[in-house]
Amino acid sequence: MQPDGWEELRIEDVSDVNPEALPASTDPNHVINYIDISSIERTGRISSITAIPFAETSSRARRIVRKGDILVSTVRPYLKAFARVSDNRGNLIASTGYAVLRAKSSVAPEYLYQYILSSKFVDQLTAKMKGSNYPAVSAKDVSASTISIPPIDEQRKIADVLQSVDEAITATQDVIDQTRKVKQGLLHRLLTRGIGHTTFKQTDIGEIPESWEVKTLEEIADVSRGKFSARPRNDPQFYCGDIPFIQTGDITASEYYIETHTQTLNEKGLTVSKIFDAGTIFITIAANIGDTAMSRIPMACPDSVVGVKAHEHINSHWLMSFLRTQKADLDSKATVNAQKNINLTYLKPMKVPVPPKDEQDKIAELLSTITDAVMSEVEKSEQLQTVKAGLMSDLLSGRVRVPRDDYIKEAAA
Repeated sequence: MQPDGWEELRIEDVSDVNPEALPASTDPNHVINYIDISSIERTGRISSITAIPFAETSSRARRIVRKGDILVSTVRPYLKAFARVSDNRGNLIASTGYAVLRAKSSVAPEYLYQYILSSKFVDQLTAKMKGSNYPAVSAKDVSASTISIPPIDEQRKIADVLQSVDEAITATQDVIDQTRKVKQGLLHRLLTRGIGHTTFKQTDIGEIPESWEVKTLEEIADVSRGKFSARPRNDPQFYCGDIPFIQTGDITASEYYIETHTQTLNEKGLTVSKIFDAGTIFITIAANIGDTAMSRIPMACPDSVVGVKAHEHINSHWLMSFLRTQKADLDSKATVNAQKNINLTYLKPMKVPVPPKDEQDKIAELLSTITDAVMSEVEKSEQLQTVKAGLMSDLLSGRVRVPRDDYIKEAAA
């Protein structure tokens, strides 16, 4: 039942879906600004627009996008990627991975966008996905999805409150991005030039401070692959115990430490797997190559992950900082079969420029200050996301009919 004064309509009742397209007769050399399916960031910003000749587009990738339009991604894994277009340039075209929505006069565009972001809308589309290798929904599925519509004035008030939280989230993400850039620059300098050195020497991995040594990874750490030998892998008799069992996705999603895990093993599961001590550096060697994170507690992992345990004379945080700089190089060495992967033959002989232990400690301490700053902002962003989810649940359902002062204060905090 809808709240008093609200009505439930279809998306096609309140917006035009894919309203315009460039004609097939367009000059092949005509330059268009192309929004690819992977170019929407988590914050809803469009990260890249590529200028290409019309001839390089597919016959379907010709949907015209104008300022104020809403892009709804229709394929997995980007199904939750949505954006309201703020770009002013002309000749803007979306790939076939999007449906383009243009709000009608009966709906506030800002309200339509916030509803598109909500779980109420996403869940509808998810239930309609078809296809196993490339799950997707159609423009008709988007058009037929429903939306709860309050009076226009209330739409605007709801959108204003939710937009205030979006702005706080965006500002926080900007701080995170800038801090990461600062860290990246500092990381490269500290791990190649060190602290306060004036004399350097040439090595087969480049110029390093005179007092440093070049070692292989296996000379300074125990390097071993994870394990899960049971088949089928999803046999429930091995799971639901007390032993964290991390996957590549858990590592990729971690800012620094592994804070969450998707599965746990029981004692029987541990007999077919391998557990690593707290303080182990985990590296992904399949799918997402070279992502790293550190454990705070003992954890088990499958053979798509390698555990690196620093020797006693090596600072593990310094070592993880170095390994993070090697992601691109590791990814370039990956072989491609069913999926990209590398193995221990690449990792163990990896050459590492090793400072004395006291300098490792100083470098790790400097970098940890920036890491802590990033993690603090990430936590703030996650808290804002939680606030936003609560607001959306209340305001877009009509449980809260007007924005309350405490909501506004919480959103802006």
